[in-house]
Formats: sequence, C-alpha cells, structure tokens
Amino acid sequence: MDKILDFAKWTLTLAIAVVFYLQSTFLPPQHGPLFAFVVVLMLVAAISVLLGVAVYMRATKVLAGNAKAGFDDLVRMLGFWHSLFLLVALTGTAGLFVWQLVDRPAAPARCEMELPPAAGAGAGVRLSFDCSAAVAAVVNP
Repeated sequence: MDKILDFAKWTLTLAIAVVFYLQSTFLPPQHGPLFAFVVVLMLVAAISVLLGVAVYMRATKVLAGNAKAGFDDLVRMLGFWHSLFLLVALTGTAGLFVWQLVDRPAAPARCEMELPPAAGAGAGVRLSFDCSAAVAAVVNP
C-alpha cells in the first residue's frame, strides 16, 4: 500500500505541473480553437488531480485501518481513472509542445521610413527595419 501512496504523490505532482504548464505557456491563445483545446486539456488534468487526491485519501484510510492491507477495488478504480486522465493530459500537452516547436512564426513586419534630404543634398535616405525592433527601442530606450 505504501507503493500506492508513492504512486499517488508523484503522479499528482505531475498532473498539477501539467495544469500550470498549460496555463503559463499557452494562455492567452492567439487562435480560438487553440483556446478550447488548452481549456479541455486543463480540465482533464484537473480531473486527474482530483482523482489523484481521492486515490491518496482512500489509500491512507485503508492503510490506517490495517497496516498490512492490500489494494481494494475503489483504490484500483480511482488509480486507473487517475492514470488514464493523466495520460490523456500528458499526450495532449506533448502534442501542443511539438506543435509550438514546429509552427514557424510569420516573418516579422518590415517598417520603412524616409528621411528628407539635407539642405543642399540631392536625395533623401530610405530606411527599412524590423518593426518589433523599433517598438522595443521606443519602449526600452
């Protein structure tokens, strides 16, 4: 039964980490369907967390009643569903992670600026630069 407690501790920690990773990495989303997918994955991971807590609570109750107790059916069922929901959440999170690596961002927008000619000079100067660099220079001089 001690192994069940260890299992519940480690998988519960992993499920909580998935919830926080999804929230910090993928929200707020840039696409509507991505938002729905991330929210569903967070709900699946949250259900896994609740089932993990239930596994831990039931296992400690059974263990407190009898130090040499084995698995009971409720612990097995809760552990199965906790593992299944955790596996679905981890698989979806891995898919999002790979998608984030493979999805190439669009080329940065180019800004252009034309400086008027100096007195007595023939032509002005045309500058072309990355717009995000200009914004960063204005925000952080």
